[in-house]
Amino acid sequence: MARRGPDQPAAVDFDAIREWRKTAAPGDFFWAADHQVFWFLCPCGSGELTSIMVTEPREEDLPGFWRWNGDLDRPTLAPSVLRRTACGWHGFLEDGNWRQV
Repeated sequence: MARRGPDQPAAVDFDAIREWRKTAAPGDFFWAADHQVFWFLCPCGSGELTSIMVTEPREEDLPGFWRWNGDLDRPTLAPSVLRRTACGWHGFLEDGNWRQV
């Protein structure tokens, strides 16, 4: 199961993210900006830090945002996550666990 970092206020606290990265493993995640920004280390093991914007549960779809089930410890995101970087990792986050496609 992925480890969740500390909750953050409305602004992104980059010092807290740097501290979290010291012990984070591939696929671990960190909530920031009142749970609107979801940071994670790529599950492929590259160590790349990525962030995506999420919508609150039961909100209508917004372009450029992922739907989130509202669970901070075992999040599910939709649609799938596709990393458009050298690794090209593609998969789903379901109940806090990454699953590669």
